[in-house]
Amino acid sequence: MRSRSPNRSNVRSRGCPVRAPWRGRRVCSWSSPRTTRRPVASDATPCAGRCWWRTGAVRSARSAPPGCRDAPRVGGEAYGDRTVKPLTEADIRSSFVNATPDELAQLPIPGLHETLWDEREFLGWRDPQAARRGYIVSWIDERPVGIVVRSAGGSLRPGIAAMCSFCHSPQPATQVRLFSAARAGESGRNGNTIGTYICEDLGCPMLIRTAPPHLNPPATIAMRGASLLQRVQNFTADITKTA
Repeated sequence: MRSRSPNRSNVRSRGCPVRAPWRGRRVCSWSSPRTTRRPVASDATPCAGRCWWRTGAVRSARSAPPGCRDAPRVGGEAYGDRTVKPLTEADIRSSFVNATPDELAQLPIPGLHETLWDEREFLGWRDPQAARRGYIVSWIDERPVGIVVRSAGGSLRPGIAAMCSFCHSPQPATQVRLFSAARAGESGRNGNTIGTYICEDLGCPMLIRTAPPHLNPPATIAMRGASLLQRVQNFTADITKTA
């Protein structure tokens, strides 16, 4: 007896157990229009063995359907290590290259236990006790490097658009602020600083992930995250130059 090809109504409940996050639907089984052959027993996996990607139609991790357990995580192994590694309070306090002793003594530590490390290209936060002060910590050459930044007193004119120089996200001008950072070493103590426009809350990693998922798929977020991290590292490298 010839086996009957499954229809969409039968397959929907038997599909890949991972749900597409933006539609609440199961990521594809035989119902995918890209399926060209039936799965075979050797293809059976925890992904039910029926997902078109797992049956051999596509084997590249970059091409796995969004939501599939083999789809690339943002900052995950498929794209290399693009996220900030978990940090401890000791790591953070010892990482700053341009902080004064008083600033280090007053340094507030954010809620590290609440941080989604695999969704952070850098750790950035504002000081609740010093309104114009902020902190950025990223990994460079396998070590954490932190910088203290200070926002300008005034903000951009309301009603115009602005763009963060780190994440390149267009947004209202009131959400972008000019920040400056003192150079490391004697140069910074002599008053030399570098300035750039950054998201006011230093929340660039969250911002690049807030667009609707169908407009911001994992591959796009990964590329934006890699560019974001590179710009942060370049800015930090300029700060650490002492000559």
